[in-house]
Amino acid sequence: MEHNNIIKLLKKYCINKDEFCYVGDALSDIVACREVSVTCLSAAWSNSVDLKELKKINPNHIFNDVCSLKIFLEGAI
Repeated sequence: MEHNNIIKLLKKYCINKDEFCYVGDALSDIVACREVSVTCLSAAWSNSVDLKELKKINPNHIFNDVCSLKIFLEGAI
């Protein structure tokens, strides 16, 4: 997702950046989120994911399965 689309979502739904997170599986998702200062949660369960690169640039928000992402999100609410 491009950072402009993230900005559009935030504006359309009147969401503050600190109340928003984006779930993505690509390095470009992390870059886009950083450009607009929102949290990117990396979905690493896809076969196409470059886990080594994800760990380099987003080490604190990598999830290897949907269950671990769900648990994280429930704790954040």
